[in-house]
Amino acid sequence: MKNSYVLLLLILLTIVQPAQPATSSVLHYEYVFDDGHFYVYDLDRNFALVKSVSLPTSGTRGSVACASTHTLFVSWGSYGTGTGELSGGNIWYLETAATGADVGKIFGPVGPHNTVVNRPGTHIYLGGRMDRYLGVASAASTAVYMKAGPLQNTMRPFTINGKETLLYTSVTGLLGFQVVDLAKKAVLYTVPVSGFASCNSSQSCPSDPSHGISLSPNEKELYLIDFPNNYVHVFDVSKMPTGKPQKVADIKLKHSLHHQESPCAADCLGESWLHHSRDGRYVFVGDSGDVISTTTRTVVGYLPAMYNSRKMIEIDWQNGIPIWAMNNRSSTGQVF
Repeated sequence: MKNSYVLLLLILLTIVQPAQPATSSVLHYEYVFDDGHFYVYDLDRNFALVKSVSLPTSGTRGSVACASTHTLFVSWGSYGTGTGELSGGNIWYLETAATGADVGKIFGPVGPHNTVVNRPGTHIYLGGRMDRYLGVASAASTAVYMKAGPLQNTMRPFTINGKETLLYTSVTGLLGFQVVDLAKKAVLYTVPVSGFASCNSSQSCPSDPSHGISLSPNEKELYLIDFPNNYVHVFDVSKMPTGKPQKVADIKLKHSLHHQESPCAADCLGESWLHHSRDGRYVFVGDSGDVISTTTRTVVGYLPAMYNSRKMIEIDWQNGIPIWAMNNRSSTGQVF
């Protein structure tokens, strides 16, 4: 998918295997991408750095991977006007995984930005940076068959549950999130972060103060970034859709989001991003570097490269080959 990026770089996973012996045990690694490098951290050995690799470009914008083909996809390119979210248009480009060549288009929401693909690979969820409506396209026909909304402002990072009945999304200007009922195609709940103030005029603040949202694999909890106050908030969503999400924890980050990424080609403010580990043990906080334990709801680790990046994914290995990888940059619900 092309979002705000103009080129696609493909790297084989076989050349980036962590420096670990082949074992029948499953090995869990976090891959963190900054401009010009990526770093691999071992989640089972106290987040030790086990490998670093140079990339032949700067301007890294995102990454996903496919375990079955042993391929890592890194998107990179410009952030100028005329591309992606700043284009004023509504075109998502489809690209072949073999070469990165354009093979089709989806005409979706305005300002192509965030994209989530469902587990079977049949539905493509489209979030436009300049649009108050979600678009959902068929992977088979590339036609947008559903729009849902309107949100109270334009759509930002989002996630879905496994059954594709609920969408949780951050929204421009809102310290909090909204929940969309996908059957009714309408907003179900608006959930501000109680007890915390949003950005003030003295702060250099992103347009989305909650630019990071992650649903736990068991779909019982939602983690949300709070840039102005340097927190991550936890919401109980186990009673959805009949029960409104309830805030159950406020986690103060140890490393501040209030800085500029470096190295960084463009869009450098530490807006953050969140995702859960596959097993639900951890939440990774981009632009902070902190790793949160979901059991204790405390910061238990730190990945230095992640202080200067919000592009990170998990890839798991067994017997010397990758067996699972995040095929979305966002964590989605895993209850089917």
